[in-house]
Order: sequence, then C-alpha cells, then structure tokens
Amino acid sequence: MNQSPLSSPPPETKPPDPSPPARPLRDLAWAAGFLALLCGLSVAGYHALLVWKAGIDTGSEISYEQPTWSSQGSHLAYLRVETPTVPGKGTIHSQLWASGRFGDHRQLLAELPPGRFRILGWLLDDTRVILQPLEESSEGPRFLDVATDGSGGRWVRFSDSRMRVVGNGQREVFLERPHRNADGHASGVELVQWCPDSSGFSPLVTIPSRAAEQVRIESVAAAPDGQRLAVVLRVPAKDGPMGVWVFHRSRRTLTWTTISVPEARDLRLDWSGDSRSLVGAAWLGESSELYLVRDGPDPIPTRMRTSSGPLAFRPVWPRDGNRVLLLENQRVLEFDFQTHRARVLLAPQSLGLFPEELALSPLGSLVAFRAREGPVEDLYVLDLHGGRPEPLGHGAADLKARRTLLYEIAAGLEFAVAHWSGREPPASR
Repeated sequence: MNQSPLSSPPPETKPPDPSPPARPLRDLAWAAGFLALLCGLSVAGYHALLVWKAGIDTGSEISYEQPTWSSQGSHLAYLRVETPTVPGKGTIHSQLWASGRFGDHRQLLAELPPGRFRILGWLLDDTRVILQPLEESSEGPRFLDVATDGSGGRWVRFSDSRMRVVGNGQREVFLERPHRNADGHASGVELVQWCPDSSGFSPLVTIPSRAAEQVRIESVAAAPDGQRLAVVLRVPAKDGPMGVWVFHRSRRTLTWTTISVPEARDLRLDWSGDSRSLVGAAWLGESSELYLVRDGPDPIPTRMRTSSGPLAFRPVWPRDGNRVLLLENQRVLEFDFQTHRARVLLAPQSLGLFPEELALSPLGSLVAFRAREGPVEDLYVLDLHGGRPEPLGHGAADLKARRTLLYEIAAGLEFAVAHWSGREPPASR
C-alpha cells in the first residue's frame, strides 16, 4: 500500500503579547510636551516683543536741550534729559555731553544729579563747562564746574543766600549781592565775580542806591576782551525801568549809556567782536526796540528799529563785525546797519522742522537747534549760508528701532491681541 510522504510540521508560533507596545503613547506625550513648550516659547517671545515695543513707545521721554557753542565755535555742549512719561513716577536724569559741530568727537562729560540744570557757558578757553541747578537753594548759589577733558566735575557753593547769578563771560560767572552801609542798612548792590581757577569770589563794583529806591541787576554781558561789562539795571528793583551801564575794569569807571526803557519786560545785550560797540534789544510786550551804542567818551545809543507785534529778539553780534543777527523764537534775522532792515535767514517753513532753542556760533555762520522728526527728538546744526540741517545722530537709535520690521511685527501683534480680546486697538504712531 502506497503511503503519502509525511508533511513537514507547521512552524511554531508564539502566543500574542497580551499588552500593546508603549512607544506610540510615549511619542504622543513627547509631541504634546514639545507643542506645549513651543507654545510657551511663542507666548514668551511675543510677550518679550510687546515689552520691547512698549519700552520704546512708553519709556522715559528723552530730549536734547540747551545747545551751547564754545567760545571758539568748534564744539557744542548740551544736556541729554530723560523725563518720566508718567508725572510723579521717577526722577529727571540729565547728562552733560560735548560734541564736534557736526556730531563728531562726541563725549559724555558728566552724569548729573537728579533734577534740572541750565548751562551757563564755556569758561577758561573752553576747558570748563559751568552749570547751575534750577532748584533754588536756601543756603546760596551753587555751580557744577565740569572739566571738558573728561576728568569730572566739582560742586562750588556760596554760603550767602542773598547772592544770585546775573551773567557770565569767557572766564568768570557774575553774581549780585546786597551792599550794606556801616549801620547795616541796604545801600545798593555789589557786582562780584567767580572764576573756576580761584578759591572764592572777588568784588568788582558797588552800585549805590537810595533806601527808598533799591536797584537790581538784571543781567551782565561781558565784552570779548573782558575789559567792559554791560550791566542792565532796574530802578526801582521791583518794577522800575531798565537801563544800561558800562563798567570798565581797568579804569574802574561806571558809565551811563542813557538807554532807559520804562516799559521793558526784558533787555538783551551783546558786544561786537572788537569789544567796542554794543547792541541791545528791548522787549516791550507788544513791540521791540533795537539800540546801537558805539564806543566813545559819551556812549549815546541810536535807536535802530522798532518792530510792532509781540516779538522778543535776542541779539547776537558775530565776530566779523559787519552785521547783527536777531533770534526770534524759531527764526534768525540779519539786520543791516545801513538800511535798518532785517531779512530772514532761517524760518521753519523752509526746513520742514520746527526749531527750538536756537544757538548761533561765534562767527554767526552756524546755528544749532533742537527739533522733532516724527516721534524722535534730536539736535541739528545748519549752515546759514546753505545746506540742509544735519542731525547729531542722538535720536537715530530710537528712530531706527521704530523703522525695523521687528517693530512693525510687534505693532501688528499688539493690534491683533487688542482686537481678539475686545480692547481698543493701540493708536498708530
């Protein structure tokens, strides 16, 4: 009987694993964790981006103030003022900077104490910048004397609270203090000077007055040679008319110029480059008057111009001696002695900017001012003989940040978040 060949046995099979593999669950957990981390990083990144934008938009307001030319006209001193945008929150911080006339050789000279200051000027061949705090001290005047070589500054204090600052020259600061006679009664005022290289102040001249008609020094303008001082006096001290006297140091004489402006609210003076002539601009509230005083034994003034309207001029006599420039708010005018006419050298309409705090260089060819371009403020220098205003570049960093793609993305994200949350979208800048 034929038998069929034996078939091979079936392959052995293992019983199925009763528990499913754990890898898919682990992968799912890792994916969820990664997505959560990515979402967290995105939220944190978006939050940091919005905080960065808010820091640019709502941080302290930064301004560059009081451009002041050196006596040689090669440098500018100015203040960088950081003011909190929320009143009462924080303090005002200022820095004293110096720069070349077109933004080169920029240098931080001093970190100033909290509060506001005014720059009095450059002294001692432009080796010092003198500042005064605007907050009055009950103890007396005080100055901050800052060296321009970067070596720092020092406080100078006066213990007499009756003294006050009335002007400065190229070497000193002028102060007024009451003068008393032997029995202790007020008998006039004394003009004194303080120099950075001196240990104290020294008296210059005493201006007597009657007990019932006290005198007050409004301002002092020093001639470039330092020999003559033009002193603006008000008699009586409270609301009397203003007049101009000239004090000659070497002769020790005080000469009356016969300039007397009863209704003047302000009287500004400047000397010619040769220190021989004087120009004065009186502001009467609704008009202005311009005076010229030539050198001579009897300095009688000539009234050069009367302007109608509430114009307050500040005269500047450049060293070339051929003209007088008048600063009026946002304009610079050139006055001609022959025709008694003034022509406009600078007007905001021709710049596209609105200049503030105009400062003319000693030669009268350059003007520095501060202005705002969009949301950013900067200092500008302009050649009055032609050209466009050149920014010193302080506001460039903020302006550049606002013009980046990152800032635009942050602005769009801020708008989207406000829209999704139902809040009012932020105002465009």
